[in-house]
Amino acid sequence: MTGLMNKLLALVITLLLGVILGALLAPYAGLLKWPTNEMCSRGQTIQLLFGAIIAALLGTAMALEESNANINSVVGTAIAAALLPPTVNCGICLAYALIGQFFISAEEALDDTERLIFYEIAIGSAILVCTNVLFIYLFASLVFKIKKVVQF
Repeated sequence: MTGLMNKLLALVITLLLGVILGALLAPYAGLLKWPTNEMCSRGQTIQLLFGAIIAALLGTAMALEESNANINSVVGTAIAAALLPPTVNCGICLAYALIGQFFISAEEALDDTERLIFYEIAIGSAILVCTNVLFIYLFASLVFKIKKVVQF
């Protein structure tokens, strides 16, 4: 249970860093051309499918490495790559939608439609993170069961 709490704490810290980045970079959103194509892609429904496939493969790889006593940082790095970008993107978009208008000029102010786009991207990114976590856990558990690993 301690491992799960540590992972959740890490995700919360990552989300908060995204919120801080979103607030700090809000005055430069026009210059940065927010939302970028990469930001938008994290919030699209099709990404859930690709994210689920990648997370399933990562969960399987993690369980195989752990159960064979071949601890390798590559799997941890890959899992971080699956979880960190959508988590930070969620924080950035959420912060910009909520408080971005306080940091930009009146000419660049967000209208309701633009604000809704950032909310949708944030929600899509959050769903992607949850999907990735779920599939990593499910497939790792499945491999541990198949390999008859008692404690995991």
